[in-house]
Amino acid sequence: MSLLSHSTHDHATSSLDDLLKIANPVRAGALAAFNVTAHPDEVLQIPSRDKGRFIRIHAYNTVNCDAPAPVLANFHGRSFVNPLHGSDDEFCRFIAKKTGLAVLDCSYRLGTENQFPSSIHDAEDAVRWILAHPEKFDISRLSISGFSAGGLLSLVVSSVLFPQGI
Repeated sequence: MSLLSHSTHDHATSSLDDLLKIANPVRAGALAAFNVTAHPDEVLQIPSRDKGRFIRIHAYNTVNCDAPAPVLANFHGRSFVNPLHGSDDEFCRFIAKKTGLAVLDCSYRLGTENQFPSSIHDAEDAVRWILAHPEKFDISRLSISGFSAGGLLSLVVSSVLFPQGI
């Protein structure tokens, strides 16, 4: 079979349910290789721009803070497809312990079930929430990080919210 052969199946008209029937077994196999167990100091549910919807955040080094803490917003990776929020737990815990930063590991909607740019909106909403809480976080010392897909989110959010730099 040639890579250039044409399929009679019209991919543009495939329903999301049909695509998920194919994608979910592949995703389940990939997820089986990961043992995602997060141990944050607290779990936050912050509002998103979509009424009635919340964004889950694993928070590290945020309990019993006497003053606003410098903060790192982190976004996990895994191709915008795999639900691996919490997979950066070891990294987040290490950064919080070694630097004293409050670390907020933010979830976001995945591309398999949601339309673009939902993941970008969630990342932007999470950072805007941090910026709206200067009583908790030293927003003059905000860092944004991510791995793989999360790295792209951190780049886009930084560019959108801080177009002239800091």
